[in-house]
Amino acid sequence: MSSDVYNFGVTRSTRKKEVFTVFSLIFPKGLRRPGGPGARPRSRRGFALLGVVLLLGGTAGCGTAAKTAAKAAAVPVATEKVELTPLPTAESFLGTVTPYIQTVLSPSLSGVLRAVNVRTGDVVQAGQTLATIDTSALQAQKGQAAAEVGVAQAQLAAANQGSGDSLTQAAAAVKTAETNLANAKASADAAAAGGEQGVVSAQKAVEGAEKALATSRTQLANAQVQYDNSVKQAQAGVNQAQAALDAARVQAQTAANSLAGAQAAYDTAQTGLKRAEQMAHSTTDPNLLAAQAAFDQANIGLQGAQGAAANANAGVTRAQSALEAAQAAMQAAQAAKTVQTAQAQVAQAQAQVDQAQAGVAQAQAAQQNAQTSGSNGVAAAQAALNQQQTAYQTLLSNPQLQVSAAQVQAAQTGVQVIQAQIDNGSVVAPVGGYVTAVNAQVGQAVGPQGGFITIASMTPLQATVDVPEDLIAKMKVGEKMSVFVPATEESLQGSVSAVHPAPDPNSKKYSVDVALQAGKTQVLPGMQVEAHLVNEGKKGITVPADSVITLQSGAQSVFIVKSGKAKQIMIQLGAMTGSVYQVTGGLKVGDEVVVKGQTLLSDGDAVQVIPGNSAAGAQKKQPRASASAPEAAGANGSSGK
Repeated sequence: MSSDVYNFGVTRSTRKKEVFTVFSLIFPKGLRRPGGPGARPRSRRGFALLGVVLLLGGTAGCGTAAKTAAKAAAVPVATEKVELTPLPTAESFLGTVTPYIQTVLSPSLSGVLRAVNVRTGDVVQAGQTLATIDTSALQAQKGQAAAEVGVAQAQLAAANQGSGDSLTQAAAAVKTAETNLANAKASADAAAAGGEQGVVSAQKAVEGAEKALATSRTQLANAQVQYDNSVKQAQAGVNQAQAALDAARVQAQTAANSLAGAQAAYDTAQTGLKRAEQMAHSTTDPNLLAAQAAFDQANIGLQGAQGAAANANAGVTRAQSALEAAQAAMQAAQAAKTVQTAQAQVAQAQAQVDQAQAGVAQAQAAQQNAQTSGSNGVAAAQAALNQQQTAYQTLLSNPQLQVSAAQVQAAQTGVQVIQAQIDNGSVVAPVGGYVTAVNAQVGQAVGPQGGFITIASMTPLQATVDVPEDLIAKMKVGEKMSVFVPATEESLQGSVSAVHPAPDPNSKKYSVDVALQAGKTQVLPGMQVEAHLVNEGKKGITVPADSVITLQSGAQSVFIVKSGKAKQIMIQLGAMTGSVYQVTGGLKVGDEVVVKGQTLLSDGDAVQVIPGNSAAGAQKKQPRASASAPEAAGANGSSGK
């Protein structure tokens, strides 16, 4: 059998993983010291248990040789994604989780505790009854006071018996008078509102009539302009026609004169032609030919003059007709009724304005009358009410009735006082929170001088840290802080909510309140915290100190998950703040770093990532110390594989 195989055929690798699996149940964080300083050494009891486990493991291996020889199961691990985060500063500030409100409660009444409903550590709500005082004696006093109320009421009833009917009637009369006064006021208000509405309506009617009057006046002005323009145009037409007629007559006279001249020339030429015919010896006689030519020329001139005279006479006729038409148009323009119609509309609109103004005056008078009538009605109703109230007060002035009524009031007040004392026998939570102290139990005497129940309100969640005076200038309200709670091994994000102005007289440190965001684990008052300012302007890669494995050579490494298998890579570390290291080399954003289960891994092992333990919220464990590099983890690191 090979030297790499233990008894029963179990390989070294398989045996080692089985031992580590059981080993992790006893030592979840392994025997290896975490990557940072400050971790405490394991106890001897743990090493003894480890020896037992190894012995049992050797025995158990006899029955599982076939199974362990098969492929090893995937190792369950928790991981977190690498991302750039604001780097915390090197300064750390210690403090505690402090209640936002802490109040010590005591009863307002001295007595013996009958019941205590809470214990230290209970969570209570505002308004919850925490404890009660024995109020049996007060209950008896209340019964006696209630009996005294009954006696006083009986005495008052006897005193009222004689004047009861009259007093009832007087009270009814006062009630009726009050109703009448209310009705009178309502009627007066309604009348005033109606009168005001009438005035408003009448004024609107005046405004409408005035607008109509303005429109009518505008229409009248337009009609007058149109009339004047029409008359002017018609007159211009008459003048133009008259001028044309005069010109035609001149042309006709000129044509007549020309016709007379042409007729005379024709007659002369005709006479000369007859004389030439008588004296001519032949048709070719020169004198005859000359006379004939003169006659022909005169005849042409006569015909032209006759045509010109006829045309001139026709022009005179046309001009006369045009003049008559222009004169008719002139008469029609002068006879147009548009101006008269517009004037009538203006007069009608003015009458409507006058009528509307009269309506305003009437509405105002009606409003005044309504106001006067309403005021008179209210005054009369008020006088009647005063009279009835006087009568009622007269009946009430009976001294015996006043004394009896005062006795009833005093007895009722006594019952109320005792009831208030009984109510004060309960201790009620003014705020919700944790009960941090219960200093008395059932049967003990308590009183308002000393509180016995303390409540701490943790809403909102708050921590108070101590800051040296040389660093207090960095603390400003709203400044981001990372606060580690060792008891829960969780870092909470927070911001400065208040800086106390006075230092502690002994430590000379200033108290700074930090408002915290709730984490996954419940935080209780008094838990220790370590706070760091967050450098918002500087980001880098950080990993939990527990995830870093220091090799025997002094180098540091982590396991990352790739394709379902563990891969060990070397990293370079920077400063350690709280429980985290800054990684300056070896990791990149997006890498999936193993933060739990890394002590059971070898390079290349198959892993199973447990989603519920993924550190997506960047909640990181933090030791209390800080250093620039991790100490050597010893021979139990991964380099021993």
